[in-house]
Amino acid sequence: MLLEAVTLDYTQLIFLFAGGLGIFLFGIKFMGDGLQLLAGDRIKGIIEKYTSSPLKAVFVGIIVTGLIQSSSGTTALSVGLVRAGLMTLPQAVGIVMGANIGTTVTAFLIGLKIKRYALPIMALGAFFFMFAKKNKHSYFGQAVLGFGALFYGLKLMSDGLKPISHLAFFEEFMVSLSHNPILGVLVGLGLTLIVQSSSATIGILQNLYADGAIPSLRSALPILFGDNIGTTITAFLAAIGGSAAAKRTSAFHILFNVLGAVIFLMILSPYAGVVTLLVDFLRNMGMSISKEMEVAISHGVFNISATILIFPFATKITKLITKVIKDDKDQDLYLSEELLNEQLIDQSPTFALEQAKRAVIQLGNLAEKSLHQTYNYFKNNDVKHKETANTVEDMVDLLELRIKNYLVKISTEELSNDDTKTHLILIQSIKDFERISDHSQKLIEFFDYISSAGATIEEDLYKNIKRMFKMNLDIVNHTTALLETFDLEAAQVVVDKEKNIDIFSKQANKSHIETIKANKTVGIVAGLFIDIINNLEKVGDHCDNIAGYIIGEEELGELDLEAIDNLIAD
Repeated sequence: MLLEAVTLDYTQLIFLFAGGLGIFLFGIKFMGDGLQLLAGDRIKGIIEKYTSSPLKAVFVGIIVTGLIQSSSGTTALSVGLVRAGLMTLPQAVGIVMGANIGTTVTAFLIGLKIKRYALPIMALGAFFFMFAKKNKHSYFGQAVLGFGALFYGLKLMSDGLKPISHLAFFEEFMVSLSHNPILGVLVGLGLTLIVQSSSATIGILQNLYADGAIPSLRSALPILFGDNIGTTITAFLAAIGGSAAAKRTSAFHILFNVLGAVIFLMILSPYAGVVTLLVDFLRNMGMSISKEMEVAISHGVFNISATILIFPFATKITKLITKVIKDDKDQDLYLSEELLNEQLIDQSPTFALEQAKRAVIQLGNLAEKSLHQTYNYFKNNDVKHKETANTVEDMVDLLELRIKNYLVKISTEELSNDDTKTHLILIQSIKDFERISDHSQKLIEFFDYISSAGATIEEDLYKNIKRMFKMNLDIVNHTTALLETFDLEAAQVVVDKEKNIDIFSKQANKSHIETIKANKTVGIVAGLFIDIINNLEKVGDHCDNIAGYIIGEEELGELDLEAIDNLIAD
């Protein structure tokens, strides 16, 4: 019975630790998501505006990691942006180095020892999260709730570890780590690979050191270095199957963290002495430095120092990696295949939406190309233009389906108000671009029919069709460019161009009817001219629709569902 009771105690301790770890990981993720939603497009704006140089990119990496509370998330996001063509390798390299510094924020928070206030913090966060009417207040509540959960999970982990950490076999193992730094690195690496969070494993390390399970700071540091190496697995997984640039970003992250660990392992004892001197100095200055904070300071100084040491050689390291990892043989095909990277959806819905926008713009370019090839076929009846238009139409249909599915997956994530508006504009625009390509196919059918009948288009009719084509190619070009900026003035230009197309269409049809009445003859072309003009006029309508989505004029009307149900008896 006694043995059974002891087993039950250990089982409870293991459950306590595992549950605490789960709550800790949930807290980090929930807090990061809340901060990301609170920041909205600002994260995207920071990355776009302030990564023009590697040094600026380092600071961006620090800020973004502080916001999303995950260096793995930041580096995986960088890999995803490189894969999507939204970021260059030099920009990503700077962000990767900054992410290593930014991840120390969590360790410093843990070092503040506010675990006793975890539950009231969670209560405050839950209140805002559940009852706030404004989104930004709800996002604030989410971040605070996650923050409290982080500390509550840490407390549970600590309660589960304390009795186990003082067992004889555990103490012997920790002593062996102090004599074998390589083993300490492997332990830290293994724990991070299993838990998939360096913040969590460093939190565990801080608890063990604070409880005295780890005998000295020198023994704790190799585990810390191993944690840093282990965190690279996320970026590595994100790059699998990716482009050469994505693989290079992941390779730099791994090499950077391994180099940092190797350098500081070589000076392990002097480094531990420097940190001890720094901690003593701060304590002499009247600051209360806990054992947990000692580990946090070690972590911060290590990552900052590693960045300072390696940063001057970052360009040379990048060039070396570029030589080792060759460019893709078919770069255009590779980028096309990676146009919609689903890993970005989990990492950052905002950037996933940006990638979807680029895909919709490509769809618009393809629709314009289809229309242009149809125009060339109309002018010279060369079958190669018809074949190209048909090929482009197949690409449009395929891309439309892919973008639609991608946008539907994004809609399952929580989006800011601005992102929600962008999402709605994009998901409505893809159908309009696809319909433009369909009209091109319909026009080809008309021209084929005229050609097979051996008929010719009269000069006046030819000129009017040509004018309509030019007006439509112009408006489609402006509409595609409009999606780059969502600029209201540019949208109004598209609306005005569509009005001109409507006026010209009506005048051309009216003039054509009057000519038919005067000549009292109706040929094949005479009958098809109105269909050709009307199809071209509809191209303008679809462009006007997209401009209307951006201006905000195109809204869904209300339907009388009961009336629809009564249209046809069951």
